[in-house]
Amino acid sequence: MASVAQTASVRQARTRVAIRRRLVHRLLVYAGLSAYGLIAVFPLYWLFKSSLTVGLDLIAPVPSFLPRALDFSNYERVLSVGLIVTFFANSLKVALISTVCTIAIASLAAYSLTRFRHRWLQLIQSSVLLAYMFPSILLAVPLALVYGQLGLINNHGGLVLAYVTFSLPFALWLLIAYFRTIPHEIDEAARVDGATHLDVFARIILPLAAPGIVTASIFAFLAAWNEFTLALVLIQENELKTLPTGLALFLQGGPGDTIEWGGRMAAGVMVIVPSLIFFLVASGRIARGLAAGAVKG
Repeated sequence: MASVAQTASVRQARTRVAIRRRLVHRLLVYAGLSAYGLIAVFPLYWLFKSSLTVGLDLIAPVPSFLPRALDFSNYERVLSVGLIVTFFANSLKVALISTVCTIAIASLAAYSLTRFRHRWLQLIQSSVLLAYMFPSILLAVPLALVYGQLGLINNHGGLVLAYVTFSLPFALWLLIAYFRTIPHEIDEAARVDGATHLDVFARIILPLAAPGIVTASIFAFLAAWNEFTLALVLIQENELKTLPTGLALFLQGGPGDTIEWGGRMAAGVMVIVPSLIFFLVASGRIARGLAAGAVKG
């Protein structure tokens, strides 16, 4: 009896130790995630807070973490810019056209690379990842020189072409991984019934790959909507500027050549809020699209 009781007490002690270890591990994980969340969210909070702050409060030696009053004068100044609607329309047009072109090309290319045998298949897929590694800022000046020779400066078509070029590698890489999860037997059954490759692609593959296509579309749209460097270099006329570059143009300085930080913060909020809402609404679909390749098959 004594040995049984001793064994039971040892097991209970081990169980308590295991529970404590799991509790400590969980607390450390939650603490780390909380710290990371605060670090990630704090710049956005400070942007919103500064957009509601005016006067010397923006440059106070001891900053306040809460706005003293909800002052929307910074937003009124930004909205007083006559071309604000034009900037918004330009950004929306360029982002939508870029997204449609990117998804159309990436879908066709992904179908070809996953459904047909190519001699240089591995090389092509490796080149896709290689192209994705280059940031757009490295090619801004060469693009400007080439566009100047081709007459594509101050042209939304040229800006769309640049955005498609930089969005295509990621979209293609994502869709290749997703198309591979769709069984080839579905294609073969449709081909037996007399469907062409175009019919298989349009009527079968695209509906099945809808989560991956939506995910790639969201990333392509957000990349085009938020892009600043290429739009700044390739578009010089004010009427053709997109929202990020257009707002920066009209908020470069204020009375006495001083920078109006409040106006800039308000402009930043106006640029971020649409894409932030869009991303939050579609975040669940993005997660499903990215994870679908891991659970399909």
